[in-house]
Amino acid sequence: MTEYTLTPMTKVENLYSYRQSQQISMQTGYYGYLHGDFGKDGKYFNSTFEQFSGAPLREHFETERDNLLDFLEKEILRDLHAMTKYCDNHEEAAFKGAFGKDYGFRIDSGNQTFLLVMHPRNVADYAVHLYSYDKHLLDEHIKRAEKGIRFINSNYEPLFNIEDGDGIMIRYPDGDTSIRACRYIDDYHTQIGNSIYHICEFAEITEKNGATVIPYRNSLPEKCYVYVDTREAFGIVTKGKDGFELCAEAKFPDGKRNFEYADKLNEELGITKAQSEAMTMASMMGWADKLADPRTYEPKQKTDYDRGGR
Repeated sequence: MTEYTLTPMTKVENLYSYRQSQQISMQTGYYGYLHGDFGKDGKYFNSTFEQFSGAPLREHFETERDNLLDFLEKEILRDLHAMTKYCDNHEEAAFKGAFGKDYGFRIDSGNQTFLLVMHPRNVADYAVHLYSYDKHLLDEHIKRAEKGIRFINSNYEPLFNIEDGDGIMIRYPDGDTSIRACRYIDDYHTQIGNSIYHICEFAEITEKNGATVIPYRNSLPEKCYVYVDTREAFGIVTKGKDGFELCAEAKFPDGKRNFEYADKLNEELGITKAQSEAMTMASMMGWADKLADPRTYEPKQKTDYDRGGR
């Protein structure tokens, strides 16, 4: 029996661990996906393969897929207990999925790449999904998408960039907002929600409707604490919302300790310094500002207190 190496999926590979749009499917050589469950008693693995309608013919694909499935059924997917045990022993592959904590692995076989996603706590639905791609085309698309997604105005002036898979918030004149996930198609096209746009076309549509667009980054928390020394109070910054909301008076008589206490509150919520700094800068400078991206954070830069506060 052929042996296979299961490598925990990266954050980027995770974007491809579900069905893609027609455009991304064609660019990545997507062939289809297998979904399976263990029945009511959890003892037997049953699966079905759904082929992508636009998939090209691939020599030996069925053999490679069946050999991999044979390996998985003997080693990992014998029953629900075996799969759950394997997942529990590989916490490095865990990620937040549609069914709570899921586990994802990449498996390369010949010219194919398989992305295996297991949902050990989802006994009421499919517990396993296996997505198949052309290895070369998938890696090429991932490489191109590293450049991120550009947003511009109708004059082709740059507004901001986001990572592939990040979201945007559209703000309408009546105060309503809409959050949409974005995927990289190429340097001039992006998938926004379920539609594909040329970047200038999208700019023209939003401007015509009187709407504005800001980044809604997955790398930022929904909320974080800040200390506002000009108000001698703590505030809460909400992702996508300008400014802050006051929530409590200063806890200590000096600003430095209050800034440190805000950092402590954020740390207890699992919010990093880079994230809280980006949220703070966004609330002051706007969400499209380059400092509103955690990737721009430099640990040695001055703190809010050293800068003189807000």
